[in-house]
Amino acid sequence: MTEPRFFPPDYQAVEKRLASIQPECGTADIDLSMFYHPDTEKEIITLRQYLLARQAASRDDMLDRSIAMVATNRLTGHSPGFFSVYTLPHPISHGVKKARL
Repeated sequence: MTEPRFFPPDYQAVEKRLASIQPECGTADIDLSMFYHPDTEKEIITLRQYLLARQAASRDDMLDRSIAMVATNRLTGHSPGFFSVYTLPHPISHGVKKARL
């Protein structure tokens, strides 16, 4: 996950690669609707399936690794640019602390 940081991809190459990924009808192993809009969830699943298939076929390259790195970083967050729409309240998202009785 850190290697792509040393080899930033060309923006147009990223756009072209992402546009070439064909949507699939896969589903997540768990319910993620509490975090993602249904359309975004489908795109995340499609990207995951694409990246795993490329890796399994030993066809992944630095561009795929860069996309995976950025996508992983953008999965959850509160600011624009993150994939998540719905987030957990601050104490829960940073680890639940023991309640003091």
